[in-house]
Amino acid sequence: MRPPESLADGGDSGWTLGRGDETGPELSDEETFRWVDLGWLTDLFPDLEPVFRAGAGDWLWDESMQQYVRAD
Repeated sequence: MRPPESLADGGDSGWTLGRGDETGPELSDEETFRWVDLGWLTDLFPDLEPVFRAGAGDWLWDESMQQYVRAD
């Protein structure tokens, strides 16, 4: 989701995310909910960065390589 007030600059897709289990009231209450961008997520989980940079496609975690790989 991209909230209208959170427009992306030229180097960012503008996509933001939430936990996924928010209730309706939580989504509209800025005191309990905060949008985060993909940079925040890839800072926490650097292995996801190639997935987001690669474009369309399916990805799976390869335990032996300890990284995400294309599933195609």
